[in-house]
Amino acid sequence: MNEPIFNYISTWNLPNSEFNADGITAKTLLSHTSGMVHFPTTGIPMTTELQTVKEALTAPLDVAHGAHQVQEAGESIIYSNAGYGLLELAIEETTGLSYNKYMKENILEPLGMNDSTFSIEGLNDLGKVYNENGTEEELLKYSIKASAGLISTPNDIATWLLNTLNPNSILNEETIDTMLTEVEITNSDLITKLTGGFGLSYSIEPIYFRDEVMYTHTGNNPPGWKHILAFDTASKSAIAILTNSQNGDSLYAELIDLYTKYIYDGTSFTAMFNVNLFRYLPYWGAMIVLCGVALIFLKIKKPKESK
Repeated sequence: MNEPIFNYISTWNLPNSEFNADGITAKTLLSHTSGMVHFPTTGIPMTTELQTVKEALTAPLDVAHGAHQVQEAGESIIYSNAGYGLLELAIEETTGLSYNKYMKENILEPLGMNDSTFSIEGLNDLGKVYNENGTEEELLKYSIKASAGLISTPNDIATWLLNTLNPNSILNEETIDTMLTEVEITNSDLITKLTGGFGLSYSIEPIYFRDEVMYTHTGNNPPGWKHILAFDTASKSAIAILTNSQNGDSLYAELIDLYTKYIYDGTSFTAMFNVNLFRYLPYWGAMIVLCGVALIFLKIKKPKESK
């Protein structure tokens, strides 16, 4: 987990930069703390040939720039799909298998996720997707499978969550503990304090006034796939909501509120976020005071106009 990822990749490298690529590891990539650039893939038409992972990292068809490092690993959280492309490439080079084949044989099928795949080619039972006006949109596909290529069903995602809450030979207790442990960063700013940190893949949301956390992850793949999963290890409960509409996040927000009210004695997810804001009012106050001092200083230093 802590070895430089490029110990496992020999056919591609990041562009030269001022930053140390040795800090880019499986751990920092999975937790979005690797310092890799934000990489908001938007998908390509079904009729367009998929790029290889290396092509998608170098000159992606659906992103304005290639993958590169923008800060030292471990400094802060930058959500980066490109980082998962590096993990995909490392798996393929290490095992000699395609990413889809490796995941199917070692993760999906052993866990019983038989309706899940990372290969969209040849599937004829894909769901339809709609924009915010309810108009059907053309399906898109993604060259980096590890970040945006999973095709699944609510039942299979529920199977994943059940295996996460009940460790087994595939997802053992040590693996789960590692996944759910927050990865430390050196620059924990106000935004990070408000929104929570990251474990390996999961966002960790503190439940204030309770010694608990909730683990979540959202999905947002154009043109209208909006998803969320959340689980609580204390109550061993979980929820997975998959939608096929650009308006799907409004629906899942309501359902997540109902879920958190049920497991946290009436506290909704929205209320939890408001509590986060309230908890950090001293920070906001300090910022306001700082701005006031800065304005006074600037006023004092303002040069007199010549007559």
